[in-house]
Amino acid sequence: MAKHPLRVYQKTTKVQWNHNEVSTSPAEKKQIDITGPFRILISKQSAPIIVFLAVYYAVWQMSITAMSSLFEDKYGLTETQIGLTFIANGVGSMVGTLITGKILNVDYRRFKARHDAHIASSNTEDDVELANTRKRQENEFPLETARLRLVPLFSLLQCASILLFGWTIQYPYKVHIAVPIVSTFITGWSAVSMQSVVMTYLVDVFHDRSAAASASLNLARCLFAAGGTSFAMPMINSIGVGLAFTVCVAVQGVAVVSLAVQWKFGAKWRREAKILGQTLRYLCTVVRLMLIEIEKSVDKNIYGP
Repeated sequence: MAKHPLRVYQKTTKVQWNHNEVSTSPAEKKQIDITGPFRILISKQSAPIIVFLAVYYAVWQMSITAMSSLFEDKYGLTETQIGLTFIANGVGSMVGTLITGKILNVDYRRFKARHDAHIASSNTEDDVELANTRKRQENEFPLETARLRLVPLFSLLQCASILLFGWTIQYPYKVHIAVPIVSTFITGWSAVSMQSVVMTYLVDVFHDRSAAASASLNLARCLFAAGGTSFAMPMINSIGVGLAFTVCVAVQGVAVVSLAVQWKFGAKWRREAKILGQTLRYLCTVVRLMLIEIEKSVDKNIYGP
């Protein structure tokens, strides 16, 4: 047994053979949709929430980009010491990845349980009408409320931490260096948490194109971050650290409008997109059947009945 474990396993393990499960037809190949991420990026179902997250991601990256220069200039840290200050941001990001995901799952299950209980208590119809009602209410499930309701909390945390970071570094001789370092922990945690929330929401909306949704989000946030980090230090040098990051927080406040738009109109836009998709699929099916009938009639005229 020790020398030939696979042979012993094959002889002692018996699996019932099911001929019905055997399929000789090749698996259907999925076509690569190169334009998918771009269409999702400009779609009204996702554009507002993507812009919102991209702005917050850009401000986060601007603070990280400015950290090394600011700590060296304001606190006189060496390169090794500057490198150690980034640990707080990394730990905050790790906490946001590990813990916030579980919090989101628990919160979503609790919200859905309350929603289902409310539906069950309000239904008094017979079986057929009950099934139709449940199907209609499932389509009207408030996905935006269920998935995005923690985003304002993380948004406030990131805005507060960015302000704390900027104004404490503005006065290095009055504030201990531990304060801006702790603020980077909060920034990393809140930023990654918001990314988790928005990414989960986009996957729910585009469940059949989750990879394209992820690609569109990554494209937008990287473009915004590239633009933001390019003028982070010039803005800091011109108006000061505190005012520079206050401007960043003001831009984040304006971006909250995108979140509000998504929250208010997201469900309506999803229903419209679903109806449009069903209509297009129906028209494609009709056209395909018409082409088949035309081909049959042409063959009959050429080759006879």
